[in-house]
Amino acid sequence: MSNLLITIIAIALVAIAALAAIFYGGGAFNEGQNKAKAVTLINQREQIKAASSLYQARQGGVPVSSIEELKAQNYLSVDPTLDNASWHIEGGVVVIPLAGMDDAEAEDICQKAWEEAGNTGTVEIPPCGETTSEHICCSKE
Repeated sequence: MSNLLITIIAIALVAIAALAAIFYGGGAFNEGQNKAKAVTLINQREQIKAASSLYQARQGGVPVSSIEELKAQNYLSVDPTLDNASWHIEGGVVVIPLAGMDDAEAEDICQKAWEEAGNTGTVEIPPCGETTSEHICCSKE
């Protein structure tokens, strides 16, 4: 009988410890998710840039105008997205507008992508249409 009681108490303590970890460690889990999204952004952008380079080489130097064109020509098999945000090419620069996301989350993801790409300091997320080649994200304003 005492073994059963000890087992029940042990299970209850483990359950309490798990709930406490989720409650007090929730921020760490979110930070990990945002870093994973940032790495996903970097990987997707590199795939698009590689597909664009291959397209341009095979088309005699003609630059690609859209992600849809890369898909239609089979340079990309799927449309890379992140949380319902789709990539696009503007002025030869590959960017993803993070509209529809919580502003704080979008800023955190872009900052982490900025740092993962080897940059330092705080990134200013430019409005779409004003991006440069070092920016990954843009904001719909």
